Parts: sequence; structure tokens; C-alpha cells
Amino acid sequence: MSRFYRRSVGMAGVAAVIALGLAIPPPCASEEPSAPADGAAATDTQPEQGIHGRVRAALQRLSPMRMRADRLYQRASEAFPAFCQDWESKLRERERNNVSHIEWKDSSGVETGSYVGYGKIMSCVCKQSAKGVPIGKLMYQEFQYQLQGKTMDDAMHAAPKPARTTNTTEIFGFDSRLNKWTY
Repeated sequence: MSRFYRRSVGMAGVAAVIALGLAIPPPCASEEPSAPADGAAATDTQPEQGIHGRVRAALQRLSPMRMRADRLYQRASEAFPAFCQDWESKLRERERNNVSHIEWKDSSGVETGSYVGYGKIMSCVCKQSAKGVPIGKLMYQEFQYQLQGKTMDDAMHAAPKPARTTNTTEIFGFDSRLNKWTY
């Protein structure tokens, strides 16, 4: 192959990328910017202006690694709501187990026991890191309940009193080999 031919093919490829970069609109302004991977300041994540910035953005969107990461994120974000529902059912089961294994203490003729209960999931969010990794975050509250009564039977039938509330945030990763969220 002649040097001229290779050069013209390369220039045609660059022209195609530039044309494609100009045709692809920049991301929506309503999207949340991802945190920079290298700890750079938030102002460094602003898109570059001009043709060079748009070409660089188009090349980044078209890179095989980024396209693979975007497909993985799509699968993960579709699976995360079901994972959150499953997690909430695990919390309900754990609370039932906690209630059935209360350790009772007799203090001056009063039976006292405590257990941990869980509120509903308040937030179930899937995001993509700057490097394209799917990250799942869910938030709920944990409650430390106290039960008291003259006898253990009275205490078990008494209304639980909340003693302490803890806001809990769980972070999960998506295993691409197993195609599921892991904990």
C-alpha cells in the first residue's frame, strides 16, 4: 500500500469522526455530572468548548470500552429495582428473626428485651461512575426497639418503643460475570 493511500484513508477516518462528533448533541444539562476519577475539581469536568472538545467527547462515547460499560450499566440499572425489592424482603425476614431471638433481662421485676427493626427503603438509586462502573445505593432506617412488661409474655405483647434510629446507606456493586448485583 502506498503511503499516499494510507494517509488518505486515515484522513477520511478523522473526517468521519469529526462529522459524527458534530452530529452528536452534548449530554443534557439536567444530567448529574459524574465525580472525576482522579479527584479533580468539579470545574475540570465541564465539557470543552469548540471543535476539539466535541471531537474528544464523540471519540470517548464511541470507544469500545465506554460502549461496553454503557451496555453493562443499562443491564445493571434495569435489574436494580428488583434487587431493592428483594433487599427489603430480606430486611423484613431479618426483623422477624430478630424478634424471635430476643434476649430477655429481668430487672427489678420487669422483663426487658430489645431488637432491631427496619423501615421501608427510602431511596433506591443506580448510578454510573466516571469510569462507567454501575453503583447501586439504597437507604433505609434501622430502629432499636425496647419491649418491657411484668412477665415475658406481657412484654412480647406490649407495643415496642423506639429507643434509637439509625439512617443506613448500603452501596452495592454489579458483577458482570454473574449478571447480578452483589453484596
